[in-house]
Amino acid sequence: GGGSSGSGSNSEGGGGLFAAYSNALQQNPLLVKALTTAVLSAIGNLICQVFIEKQDLDKLDWKRINTFTLLGLLWVAPCLHFWYGSLNKIVTL
Repeated sequence: GGGSSGSGSNSEGGGGLFAAYSNALQQNPLLVKALTTAVLSAIGNLICQVFIEKQDLDKLDWKRINTFTLLGLLWVAPCLHFWYGSLNKIVTL
């Protein structure tokens, strides 16, 4: 059953956002994965500094946040993208 979902702008809030993300992922998988990883890396490091290390917001280590963000964007996401792509070709269960 392949009905068109292009006119689903009045659908529930999360569905539209998820559909847009899924579509972007299909169109530009590496770019979307890299941007997603960068954002999640930045948020994760921010959460760690604020809630785990109890750092004051005015004393955040922005160099560290930027480093994790760039690593996610330029290293982690591309490596995992190609690694899992290779595994999908090797393992054909």
